[in-house]
Amino acid sequence: MSTGLEVGLALVVFAVVLVLLVLAVIGVRRLPRNASIAPEITSPFVSSDSSNLNEAILIVQLGGRVEYVNQLAREWFGLREGEPADLERLVRRARPAEDILSLCSQQGQKRLSVGGRLVDATSYQVPGPYPVMLVTLRSVELAMSLSESGADSSLLQTISDFGKNVSASLKLEDTLYAILLNVSHLVPADVLEVKVWEEADQSLTPYTLEASGSSHVVRASLSQFGELTSALRARQNSLLIPDTRIPDPSLPELNGTSPVQSYLGSRLHADGKLIGTLEIGHLSPNVVSQHDHDLLQLVSTQAAYSLRNAIIYASEQDRVAELTSLANLAQVFSASQDYTNLISRLVETLAPLFPVEILGFLLYDENKRTLEGQIPFQGLPEHIVEIYRTTIQPESAAEKLLSERKLIATRNAAEDQAWRDLGLQNLSQAASLRESVLVPLLAGERFVGYLQLSNHHQPTVEFSAAELRLIKTVADQAAGIIESSFVVERTRQRALRSDALRRIASLAASTATLDEVLRFSLQELANLFQSNIAAIFLLDEQVGELHLHRDSLFGASDEAVEVLARLHVDNPQYHSTVSGSQKPFLVGHLSSDRRILPVYRLLVNVEVESAIVVPLIVHDRSLGELMLGSRKTEFFNNYDLQVILTAAGQLASAIEDARRSTQTDENLRRRVEQLTSIARVSRELNSMVDL
Repeated sequence: MSTGLEVGLALVVFAVVLVLLVLAVIGVRRLPRNASIAPEITSPFVSSDSSNLNEAILIVQLGGRVEYVNQLAREWFGLREGEPADLERLVRRARPAEDILSLCSQQGQKRLSVGGRLVDATSYQVPGPYPVMLVTLRSVELAMSLSESGADSSLLQTISDFGKNVSASLKLEDTLYAILLNVSHLVPADVLEVKVWEEADQSLTPYTLEASGSSHVVRASLSQFGELTSALRARQNSLLIPDTRIPDPSLPELNGTSPVQSYLGSRLHADGKLIGTLEIGHLSPNVVSQHDHDLLQLVSTQAAYSLRNAIIYASEQDRVAELTSLANLAQVFSASQDYTNLISRLVETLAPLFPVEILGFLLYDENKRTLEGQIPFQGLPEHIVEIYRTTIQPESAAEKLLSERKLIATRNAAEDQAWRDLGLQNLSQAASLRESVLVPLLAGERFVGYLQLSNHHQPTVEFSAAELRLIKTVADQAAGIIESSFVVERTRQRALRSDALRRIASLAASTATLDEVLRFSLQELANLFQSNIAAIFLLDEQVGELHLHRDSLFGASDEAVEVLARLHVDNPQYHSTVSGSQKPFLVGHLSSDRRILPVYRLLVNVEVESAIVVPLIVHDRSLGELMLGSRKTEFFNNYDLQVILTAAGQLASAIEDARRSTQTDENLRRRVEQLTSIARVSRELNSMVDL
C-alpha cells in the first residue's frame, strides 16, 4: 500500500514541476524583445544561481534566436562580457558544427567539443505557445589513466569512440577528419594538425579542421608548427615541449620564434614505416602535460594504421580512376569524328580525375603561330575562351619555351614569368588563376599545345607529384588523339576547299550573270572560311574609282560599309591599296596594328579584327580586290591566303570575260549601227542619181 502512495506522490510532484515549467516558458515569451540581449537577464525557468552550476546552459528558439546564455556557457564559447549571443558565433566554436545545430533544433544527446573542451550536450524541448530548446553542456573530465578511471567510463568511451570513428570509413578525408576531431576530444588544442607523409617528394602535407566548424578537413599550404615539425621529424619518438620559449640543448633547431608556446607531437608509424605526424599546440606555455602525452600515445597507433589503410585505399581508387579515364580516352577518338565534339569529350573525360576548377586545352597553330584556347574550357565562359590566345613571335622567349617543351607549374599564374613570356598574364589575372600547370602535348616530335589545369577546389594547394605524374600520363595520350584528329581535320578541310574551288570554277564558266557569279562565289568562300563579312570591290576605269559590288556583300548591311563603298583612283592612298599595289594583305590584329592603311582601318567599324584582302588580277591588270573578315584575332593563315588567291584568280577571269563579252556586244552594236547608216546613205545617194 505504501508503495502505491509513493508512486502517486511522485506523479503529483512530476505534474507540478511540469506545470511550473510551462508557466516559466510563457513568462519568457512575454519578456520584451531586447530582454535576451543583455546577458544579466535570467530565464524564468533557470535558477538565479545558475552561474554557480558546473553546466553551461543555452536557451534557443526554434528559429535560431539565442534567448539565454549562462556565464559558464559564455566562457566556453568565448563570448565577452556584454556581447550578445549569436547562434552562428556559437556554432563556429563547436565541433562538429552539425551536432550543435541538431541539438538546437530537436531533442537529443551528443558528445562534442566546445572551444577545445570535451562536453556532453543534452537538449530538451520546452513546450509552450512558442517552443524553445533548452541545451545543457557538461564538461567531460577524463581520468588520468585507465587504472584511475574506476567507475567513470568517460576515458574508455572516448577511446572506444576514437577507434570506431577512425575506422568507420576508408576515405582519406573522412579518416583525417575523424582523427582530428577525436583527438580534439581527448586533448584540447589551439592548433591541431595531421600531416601525411608523401613518399614521392619526401615531404609532409598538413591537414587541419575547417575553420567554419563543418565536417571537413582542409589541406594547408603551410604548417603552423614550422621548426617544431622539423624537430619531430629528427626524432624517432614523440616530442613534448611544455614551454617552447625555454632553450633546450637537445633541440638546437628551435630558436623560440614559433607562435606555438606549448607543443606535443607524435610520429605515426605503421609496420615500421612513417605514415605521418600528429601535432598539438597551444598559444600559451605549460598547457600540454605528460597526461596529454599519455592519452595521445593511447590512440596514435590506431590512428596510424587507419591512416595507412585510407592512404592505400585512396591510392587504389586513384589508380582505378586513372585506368578508367585512360580507357575512356582511347575510345574518345573512335566515338567522335567531329573535332569540336572531340575536345568536349576529352574535357569531360579528364574532369573527374582532377579536383580543379579550370581545365582545358591550348592548341598551337603552326600556320598562324598562335596558341589558342579551345571551346569548351571548363571553368571559363565561351566569350573569354574566344580571346584566350597568344601569338608566338619568332626568336622570342615564348618560342624558346615551346621549343623546350617543359612542364610549366606555378603557385600564382598571374605573377609567373613563364606565363608573362607566353603572353597569358592578362587573362590569368582576369580569370584569377592561382596554382596552375601547363603540360606540353607532344605527338612524337611535334608540339601540339598545352593541357592546362588551374585552381584546386581547396584554395592555395600546389599540385602534388602524384597529380603531376597523372597529368603527364593523360596529356601524352590526349596529344596522340588530338594529333590524329588534326590529320583527319586537315584532310577534311582540304577536301572542302577543293570542292569549293571546283564549284567556284564551274560557276565562273557557267552562263550565270556576273552578279550571280560574284554573289554565290563570295558566299561559298565566306562559309568555307567561317568569315563574318565578305565583299568585292571592283575598279571602274572609266569613272576612275574603286567601288563596292553591293549585290555580293555578305555579313554586313550597306549602311555599315558605306565608308568603304568607294575610293577614287586619284586618292593618294589608292596606290598603297591591294588593288593599286597588286599585293595581298593579311592582318590578325586590325584594331592595334599601326601599319594598316586608314582605308582598311575603317573595317573596325564593322567589328572586323582579322582580314584577308587579295587583288583581282588578269594579265597584270588589276580589276579590283576581294576581302574576307572575321571578328576573331589571328583567324586566317597563309594557307587560307593561298586558297583565296586561287579563287580570286578564277573570279578575275570571270569578270574579264564578262567585260569582254559586254565590250564585244557593244562593238558589234556600233558596227551594225554604222553599217545601217552607210546603207541608208547609199540608198539616198542612189535615189538622187536616178532622179
